[in-house]
Amino acid sequence: MINGLAELTKRIAQEATEIAAEITRLRRAIHMKPEAAFSEQATAARVAEILQAAGLDVRTGIAGTGLVATLTGSAPGKIAALRADMDALPVTESTGKAYASQHRGLAHACGHDGHVAMLVGAGLILATLRDELSGEVRLIFQPAEEVGAGARTMIQAGALGDPEPDAIFALHAWPGLPVGIVGSRPGHMTASNDLFTLTVTGLGGHGARPHLARSPILGVAELVDRISALTKIGDDVELPRVVSIGSMHSGSRANVIPTEAVVEGTIRAPNETVRDELYASIRDIARDVALSQDLQVVFDAHMYCPAVMNDPSLYEVFVQTSNDLFGPYGWFEMDRMSMGSEDFACYLDHIPGLLVRIGTGSESGQLHNGNFDFADGALRSGSALLAGMAARATCEDLSTE
Repeated sequence: MINGLAELTKRIAQEATEIAAEITRLRRAIHMKPEAAFSEQATAARVAEILQAAGLDVRTGIAGTGLVATLTGSAPGKIAALRADMDALPVTESTGKAYASQHRGLAHACGHDGHVAMLVGAGLILATLRDELSGEVRLIFQPAEEVGAGARTMIQAGALGDPEPDAIFALHAWPGLPVGIVGSRPGHMTASNDLFTLTVTGLGGHGARPHLARSPILGVAELVDRISALTKIGDDVELPRVVSIGSMHSGSRANVIPTEAVVEGTIRAPNETVRDELYASIRDIARDVALSQDLQVVFDAHMYCPAVMNDPSLYEVFVQTSNDLFGPYGWFEMDRMSMGSEDFACYLDHIPGLLVRIGTGSESGQLHNGNFDFADGALRSGSALLAGMAARATCEDLSTE
């Protein structure tokens, strides 16, 4: 290895600059043709073509549209994986950009076009420097992150490989951070996310005679009030938790008391202990409301994804790589976890991993909004960071310089 990792990192930075224009064109091309979860055929085909041309071993058709590209270095070492998600959201784009989505009702409003482009960039960088690398790097391009099914399906289909990697890294766009600035933290990074439904059944009746009915809407009112009070978030909360109600459906006429009402929401927790506590609390509240109002309340939940817990040793890989690439002002340690979720967490049930945020600017639209567009200026930094972390993590001795 040329004068150790520090010198290799400089080479990575140079290569990232060389390919920046190519990666920008790729990102915009993907942005124009967004594809829904498990329908990312064109995106996957474009990625496979580029990486095969660069000499990587590409396996396609994993979990339908997923793919894994593998690169082996010239010396023995560890196995590192890098992951990007490919699916778009059912959102209508409103950016007005020349490369805006051409598929009405679909848009890359969460930055997955940027994630894919940065991972392709990392693959091109590593391919150029193959003779200077140790170990093996696996590039995982997964479908369906937005529906919480892609990571699990890829893992079940064998995407991690055998043997499994020693580490896995991923980047995610983050509005508000300066363009290209990266941030992460050890430990709690994102929350788990579960979707739940409460179905409340009473006795319908005439609006003029509510005493002869048992209104599920009154039950829902108490449920929403008490369940929403379970949320604890803020600077003084050590382990935040969020229960949000996003949907309520009941009734069809003003003077008819309905028989049934349905409430839907999400449960977000920093760890399994808090997650279990919230489940138990909601069940207790549902039972109390059912007994006090003579209603039937059925609680049903779907576990979407666990919390992302960043591995502390891999956080040090991030710190060392970021310092070498960007200097002390190009990265920072995030002071709090996000209550958002990421199905990247599913990989961490199997191997150590690290999720990193990359800034898309203070003027950026918010994630999951039709006005969001990934910042092209962040692509070079993201490609270099992914390549740099993989190069460092595949070394047998991570402290080698």
